Amino acid sequence: MRYGNLAIEWVVAVSFGAVGGHYLDDWLGTKPWLFLIGFVFGATAGFLNIVRLVTSEKMSKKSLSKRKNLD
Repeated sequence: MRYGNLAIEWVVAVSFGAVGGHYLDDWLGTKPWLFLIGFVFGATAGFLNIVRLVTSEKMSKKSLSKRKNLD
């Protein structure tokens, strides 16, 4: 299972959003709004990635148990 990578993936998503927002703020002069928006989008993307991974693991476990019951 890839649960060890979840924290790293979430931190990278948040960092990417925050850093991207920071640079856009500097370029457009909109401090701190795009930083905050990037942070929220990054956190949301990281969280959705975690949910997607956990649900796919659950679905694969269910399909394996159904196959074992059919055999």
